[in-house]
Amino acid sequence: IMSKYTFKTAKYNVQVGVDRPLRQVFASIFVNGKAEKAAKNFDPFTWFDVSDNGVTEAVEAVTQYIRKNDNKNFEMPKELVDMLKQDVQTNLRNPLLSLNQCKCFGDV
Repeated sequence: IMSKYTFKTAKYNVQVGVDRPLRQVFASIFVNGKAEKAAKNFDPFTWFDVSDNGVTEAVEAVTQYIRKNDNKNFEMPKELVDMLKQDVQTNLRNPLLSLNQCKCFGDV
């Protein structure tokens, strides 16, 4: 139903993807080792438009948060950003098509 891509930084577990039924790009940041404890001052239900602009906004929000709170040189994996954009285009072409894709990018 949705795509979900994950990666870890020194402090955080990040999840981003496209939620097909809700037609939104999402971004969530959780504290590593805290069983889904949301990162302070980043709403785990942060949603963005299902568009290339929404992907850009999600990537910017996650990047700025990680740079401020964890790694000042953080960059979102390019492959992940490309996959999000592809999922958005798939969803826009056919909103009923499943986006059942998951990929873990490990530590970044």
